[in-house]
Amino acid sequence: IFFAVLFVIPGFLKNKYYLHNLIMIFFYAALSSSWNIIGGFAGQISFGHAAFFGIGAYTSTLLFLKFGVSPWIGLILGGVVAAILAAGISYPCFRLRGPFFTLATIAFGEVMLILVSYFRGITNGAVGLLVPFKPGFANMVFRGKAPYYYIALILMVLTILVSKLITKSRMGYYLVSLRENEEAAQAIGINTSLYKLYAVCISAFFVGALGVFYAQYLLFIEPMSVFASTLSTQFGLISIIGGIGTVAGPIVGSFIL
Repeated sequence: IFFAVLFVIPGFLKNKYYLHNLIMIFFYAALSSSWNIIGGFAGQISFGHAAFFGIGAYTSTLLFLKFGVSPWIGLILGGVVAAILAAGISYPCFRLRGPFFTLATIAFGEVMLILVSYFRGITNGAVGLLVPFKPGFANMVFRGKAPYYYIALILMVLTILVSKLITKSRMGYYLVSLRENEEAAQAIGINTSLYKLYAVCISAFFVGALGVFYAQYLLFIEPMSVFASTLSTQFGLISIIGGIGTVAGPIVGSFIL
């Protein structure tokens, strides 16, 4: 009933300011729900998820500007690139426990910020990238707020559904067990590194895809807007306020904030 009500709101609510607020609520709920898969279910607190967010945004935007690849395709490619990099970076970091893993994720986020700022020939550095305003479905650019509203809502629903499926699966029980006591989980035969890798890849994929949506919604990105460590903190904070490790927590936290 709750989601059905959300789907019909644009038919009654025409005020762009309120629609924008709802878009941001859905957007941050989806981001926080994605973060919650690794930070809440698996208990691996990451403050470097802005790196995956920025990777998705820059991947899609560069493909669109340089090769004319539709952002709808970029939505998938941005998520895939973010997931691949997440796997490569996170796997060795899983040897670290507690605050040391968290510090490693912060370092990765800061390194990505520096690299994107440095390689100005590709990323345009601190000047940023401007997405041309060419309204059309293929370009994921629209004149009104309603299309963005529905895209953000669908992305939020997808992340929530995936989270729900994970909690009801064997993987979900494994993640909870390793969160509570990783040594005990290993002792009963759970490959904790493998399941943490699954969790971080799923999480990074959705965060990267949401970075693509962000770029197309604002039509402008620059390093500090998509790689800032404060973004990573916000992803986690929303889950913590709403209920970390729960399916509904990110939605509750996003509405509250």
